[in-house]
Amino acid sequence: MALKPGLVFEVMASAYRHDVLDKGMSIMGDAIDGAMLDTGLKIGDLVNKMDEAQERTVMKLNNLLARSGLLLQLAASDRLMAAVSRLLDVKVVRKTAATVMHRMLVKAVAAGAVEGGRP
Repeated sequence: MALKPGLVFEVMASAYRHDVLDKGMSIMGDAIDGAMLDTGLKIGDLVNKMDEAQERTVMKLNNLLARSGLLLQLAASDRLMAAVSRLLDVKVVRKTAATVMHRMLVKAVAAGAVEGGRP
């Protein structure tokens, strides 16, 4: 199923209207801080490591996005984004989200080092 043009914009606009983007960026900042502490990398090095994704990984993400039209339509719902925004006000939800993102970042950096042939 092809991705409907503008659907990602609709999702992001809804997320913006309900402060999900601001709350998400704060959570991502906490996750990045934790990943920097765990890996010993500075922000520039961490971004460079994340930018070293292999073509296979990019193609997997592209295929996932191409098949996610129904999920994106649901995510564009203002009611859903309002609920997500309220959930992100709960401390345990924010902490859990930051922890999951933190682990994913550390794993991605470690996988990039192995895929790229670096120690």
